Amino acid sequence: LFILISGGIGTFYLGEIQKKETQSFNHHLLRIETLNLNDYFLILERQINALSESQEIKLWAEGKEISTDALNFFLKRNASLFSNAVCYLMDRKGNTLASSNFDAPLSFVGQNYSIRPYFKKAMEGDISFYIAQGLTSKTPGYYCSTPVRNSQGEVIGVCAIKYELKKIPLRYDHGGCYFLTDADGIILDSNIPGAFLRPLLPLDLGQWRNKT
Repeated sequence: LFILISGGIGTFYLGEIQKKETQSFNHHLLRIETLNLNDYFLILERQINALSESQEIKLWAEGKEISTDALNFFLKRNASLFSNAVCYLMDRKGNTLASSNFDAPLSFVGQNYSIRPYFKKAMEGDISFYIAQGLTSKTPGYYCSTPVRNSQGEVIGVCAIKYELKKIPLRYDHGGCYFLTDADGIILDSNIPGAFLRPLLPLDLGQWRNKT
């Protein structure tokens, strides 16, 4: 009886040590992934700022002659540099004037995104980051947006880049389960089947409307 009890205690003790070591290892991996994502999003921020300050966008902002075709092909070239993302330009009312996917079946051109938080925040003069399911494409994405200003400093439009979530480089392949969520707890990526776009916690109606 004593040996069985000792063995049980020893097994429990070793199990607890292994559990703590596993937890510590997982926390270390998650920290690495977080740093990787932060670095990646910083690159996206620089990209959207460079796009909004480009000569072509500035020509449009100043009301100078530049055709829609020229803007479309300019955005298409930039999108190819950004891992096949979608780059698009909206006026102050949220109407998409030009987009890198202008020749795609689900083109953003002519669509209105004024209800999107990333558009509203950019029109207030701030750079914005937002995660949601696309209104047009129905695919989830990470959105970066920034205001477009004229020479007087007035915000007259918004430049945005949408990156499909599956194209954002996650390298968590160490076993176990993982979840990538937005600030509201919506699951954006996971190795658990059926978890995609499910909430970790209950959401109110307003939060759901912003996500779909």
